[in-house]
Amino acid sequence: MPLLMANNGMNNPGIRSSSFHFPIQHDTHRPHASSSTPRSQDDLALTARKHVLENRLTGLQQTLQQELHRQWRYGRTVNQDCSKSESYANRRREELAAIPGGADIAAQFGLTFAKPGVPANSFIHELKFEHGIDSDYLRDMPSTDFLDKCKELYQERYPDSRRNAVFVNSRHSAEMILHHLRDQLPGVDSRNYLQQHLLELRPGVYALELASHLAEKAEPLIHTYGARPSVYRVMTERGSSPDSVPSDPAVDNRVLLAAFRRPAEQSISDRLHAIPNSEGMVGLGHTAATLLDQLVDILDGPIMERHQHNPLLANGLRALRAIADSLPSLSHDSMAFSNGYQALMEEMNVCLSAVHPYGLKDFRQAAAPLAAAWRLPPSVPTPEVHLVSSGMGALSLGFELAELMTGSARVEEASTRHHGKTPVYYEVNNLRQQRQSGTKSADALYAALGHSLPDKPGQPSWNVEAVIEAVDSRLSRKKTKQGLQGTLKAATQHLGQVRKSEKPLVLILDATLERRGDMERLVGHFTKDIAANRLRIIACKSYQKYPNLCSGKVMAGGIALISADDGAARKGREHLSRVEQDLNWIENDEMQLMTHMLKGRTHEFELLERATDNGNFVAQQFFHGQQGHIRFDLQSAQLPFAAIQIGEEYAQFSLNLAQGRQTFQTDHTDHLNSHVLRGRDSFGFATTTLANVPDGEGQGYLRFAFGQESRAELTEHFYMPSRMLRPDAQWSCAHAFNHVQQLLNEGMRNSGISSHVPMSMAQKLNAVGQAELQPLDDKRLQADDPVALHRQPRPDSGMTMSRIASVAMHLGGLIIGMTEPAMWQGGPDRDLLDVMLGQLIHSGMPGVSRSGRAMILDTHAFLCMGDMRSDDVEQQVRGLKSLAESCQRLSGMARIGDYLRFVPDETFAAAPRAVQEQAVEALFVSQDNQTRLHLIQSMLDDAQFCKASACLDRFEQQLDRRAPPVAESLHSARQGEQSDRPETMNARQHTDLREQLLKQRLALTELQSNERRSRFWSS
Repeated sequence: MPLLMANNGMNNPGIRSSSFHFPIQHDTHRPHASSSTPRSQDDLALTARKHVLENRLTGLQQTLQQELHRQWRYGRTVNQDCSKSESYANRRREELAAIPGGADIAAQFGLTFAKPGVPANSFIHELKFEHGIDSDYLRDMPSTDFLDKCKELYQERYPDSRRNAVFVNSRHSAEMILHHLRDQLPGVDSRNYLQQHLLELRPGVYALELASHLAEKAEPLIHTYGARPSVYRVMTERGSSPDSVPSDPAVDNRVLLAAFRRPAEQSISDRLHAIPNSEGMVGLGHTAATLLDQLVDILDGPIMERHQHNPLLANGLRALRAIADSLPSLSHDSMAFSNGYQALMEEMNVCLSAVHPYGLKDFRQAAAPLAAAWRLPPSVPTPEVHLVSSGMGALSLGFELAELMTGSARVEEASTRHHGKTPVYYEVNNLRQQRQSGTKSADALYAALGHSLPDKPGQPSWNVEAVIEAVDSRLSRKKTKQGLQGTLKAATQHLGQVRKSEKPLVLILDATLERRGDMERLVGHFTKDIAANRLRIIACKSYQKYPNLCSGKVMAGGIALISADDGAARKGREHLSRVEQDLNWIENDEMQLMTHMLKGRTHEFELLERATDNGNFVAQQFFHGQQGHIRFDLQSAQLPFAAIQIGEEYAQFSLNLAQGRQTFQTDHTDHLNSHVLRGRDSFGFATTTLANVPDGEGQGYLRFAFGQESRAELTEHFYMPSRMLRPDAQWSCAHAFNHVQQLLNEGMRNSGISSHVPMSMAQKLNAVGQAELQPLDDKRLQADDPVALHRQPRPDSGMTMSRIASVAMHLGGLIIGMTEPAMWQGGPDRDLLDVMLGQLIHSGMPGVSRSGRAMILDTHAFLCMGDMRSDDVEQQVRGLKSLAESCQRLSGMARIGDYLRFVPDETFAAAPRAVQEQAVEALFVSQDNQTRLHLIQSMLDDAQFCKASACLDRFEQQLDRRAPPVAESLHSARQGEQSDRPETMNARQHTDLREQLLKQRLALTELQSNERRSRFWSS
């Protein structure tokens, strides 16, 4: 109940805070014993018990108010931004740019190395983080805006230059590209060429001038060698960490920092750690808590002496606390939580960029576990992890380092009899081809710890054990070879022939998909070989995947040489240091956040393991190849990946409408909901993503990279796709309705609900959903935290409601994607949908995710829009009334304000007064004040005067009767101290709101007058 109350309240800003006061009965008429009369122990115990209960009730009331307020803060921000067609990132960039010294941080806000992949007109409204120079995947597909910005810098710095240029991040990167093009530049000395044609535009951004045909060949090499400049550097005017600190005496960051730790109550990190394990976002909540604690620790020290009055830090801290405080309240909704988590990472980047607490030493300390140095004996020098631009930057440097130490470019692929060959990433194949490195008689071996393209059925997984077996095999071959050479040496010693000692084997290891304990296991196994100088390991890692902690914020890589000390190793370490110093990647603002995330390394594995468990759950429950479900063509049990081959045609979808029957041919995109399963290049994000990937053998696959969702959400997303992604499937509204009935009957039997008791379909749905929810144990029942009272479906239940929701969501996606609202004004399928969707909405859908409810409501609204565009006025009114009733039942969905915009003004005008009032109450009053103002303005702009007038009337009435709670959002929370619960408007706020309404009233009057004059003259 508490969460139900919170949800209803969240969507009605007009509710006074007194709505959450539970009446406490005081026995004022009972005669009290005088103080001289002795009281029995029973009376004393009863009084004490009463006080305890009263205190608990008061505490629960306050907690509910706080929970409501935290949900409002996020939801209202989303509504306000969407109603005004604004974005969170744009608002933040404007605010930061207005602060002295904030221009660079403002220009960088919202940058990521991979787009969020949000489809246009998504039914899931959320905070938007777009940026002008975003690209699908910045590493290998930079946007034209990014390249234009580089060209702009080039022209500003060297206005007289007319040569073609490619843009690189260091002198070393330019050297590698020139070395690759050496055959195209005969007789050219690379040092002299670079001295003349490598031009520094700003620190970390260089223009390498080349002839046009060479520039074209050089462009793909930038990705291969990790040579692309940091997009953060490109957007930064200053050259390095800030020298001067802006100061505002009115700001006290010590006070703001103290708000993150309140001894008298649960801190924000405590609440994040307390998210129940049943929630999908529990791992991400723990990660956020650790990152917050680390930030508070590092700021609460000497840094604060310098930055106590820094207004940039103050702005970041306010914004950070506002979103962090709301995160636990969003933990039951993976889409909202992951979106809020993205805002958290953006604001954390603001705070860290404002103070630059980390240097190269801090990075090395945070990244040290990659080398597993604690497994090495004292005789082996402690390896240092060096910071480079990307995973490919690390691997290309690893190949270069291997050649430097072995004297040969040849690299062999690791293999075993049992596992076959190591996975080789596409980019590594390109690198080897461009380096022209053969594989025969090589003293270097390449291996990966894992692969993002999963295993074929029956094929053993390639993992750390496979790497160990492959290296052991090579070392034993070298020992055998050494033994034969020793015999030969003894036989020919009298001739004075002396052979060189055998070179150590060099293992180039791609550790990007590192699992917990992999590096410790590998280094520990080969400790003796490393100490005896039989083996060197060059460990390379991309920090763009799980080390990014599901943020997609940072592009970087790490490389470490694990080797005994000899001349070749010393030469290699010196080379790594020179390249790192030349690149100077640590000076990029985003490396502050990268170092901060690496300090939370344990969460990399927690998130990876959760995602892997989710992948196995989907494979076992849905894509298992039985009972009408397809099987994954590829699936990894040890990593969070699965894949299906992409076919040309899938299920046929048939409709029976008033105008007759229609059949549609579907493809795979029609069955995978892009609103919740988003297409993104790369992987390692908070929610499940899709990507088209080749297998290197000419076959294309659709890869699923699983995220952190709850089991119920995964069921909603994958139950129906696993049944429909086959060419022989047939689907229709009748099929969907019958399947829902079948699932419902099975759920009733499994839950022990008698089928003899007369119940409506909605009652059956509610009963099954409630029966399958997790029971609350005493500990959670005693908790005052509403988050602890939220219940997910039991893992061992049939998750009936989640499966039924999957049917409805899938059907809705096909209908909205393939038809128009006007097609649904009648017909047999419309009758079926009215029953199915109406009963689902009326049931309350216990256990169904917020995104599932939103999709089902969106489908119903789509049908209602068809009614409201009918020529029949009665049908128009029915559509409006049905929409209002559904929105009242599922209040709080983000698109409800959109539905009000879509209602034709003529339909609204034709409706009876009671229906108009019901529609205004459901679609308008449920919004916060700022969103209401935006909606009225949009109606005025679109000449929807009847709706605008009704909404203005209702708003003014509400303002006359009472003062609604202040609509605190993330935006308003940044402007000053945040409140812990809804507050009534003060006199100034009340007056401001009245003035805005008056302006809109005057605008409406003028527009209506103009319209009347226009009609008069036209007649």
